[in-house]
Amino acid sequence: MERVDVIVVGGGPGGLSAGLLLGRSRRRTVILDGNEPRNAQTHAAHSFLTRDGIAPQELRRISREQLATYPSIEVRHGHVTDARVSGSGFAVALSDGSELSARRLILATGVRDLLPDIEGIEERYGRSVFHCPYCDGWEQRDRPLAVLVEPAMAEAQAMMIQHWSQDLILLSHGEPLEADVVRRLEGTGIGVRTDRIIRLEGDGDRLARIHLASGEVLARVGMFVRPAIQPRT
Repeated sequence: MERVDVIVVGGGPGGLSAGLLLGRSRRRTVILDGNEPRNAQTHAAHSFLTRDGIAPQELRRISREQLATYPSIEVRHGHVTDARVSGSGFAVALSDGSELSARRLILATGVRDLLPDIEGIEERYGRSVFHCPYCDGWEQRDRPLAVLVEPAMAEAQAMMIQHWSQDLILLSHGEPLEADVVRRLEGTGIGVRTDRIIRLEGDGDRLARIHLASGEVLARVGMFVRPAIQPRT
């Protein structure tokens, strides 16, 4: 079994950053990447100093190019299917049947977004449906927006997104909201709809209309959601 100093599982920004530091410390490091980044659907990554607006794949390319100058770092394509304690370190099994061992193991696998089961949302996620206003709010500023969020976070999330656009409608997707919450939101100019969402429509991955169970159709060009997240392990 091949043995190295450190195995890093995950080749996103976290895993590549860990690999860079380890490689510069002359630790033989292998980064295993299945090439399934969380932000694969997005056009650009934002709020990252010196790289604001860069395409995620371009950021990964530059990062790998810089790591390639260090002989102690190797980035390999592969899916890890199992990890276990082995002697004084760890061993990982890969989907191709091979195994690799190391003194230390870093899991930089990130998370997977679990979107609401709404027709038309998945193909627009990362393009006109977003989860992070700090990442994508600037591009959506002053546009007709919607925000879909669970009742417990409805008021806080909607009022935060209102900093980017005053033309905002809160959707609860069939979940009831407290009357005081509705009153406060409407008092700040935020529209509230509690009907279930039937589907999203638009031109390709661009949102244009949100159809509600009541029959109402909302003209919206952007939408923010709070998807559940699941560790990619």
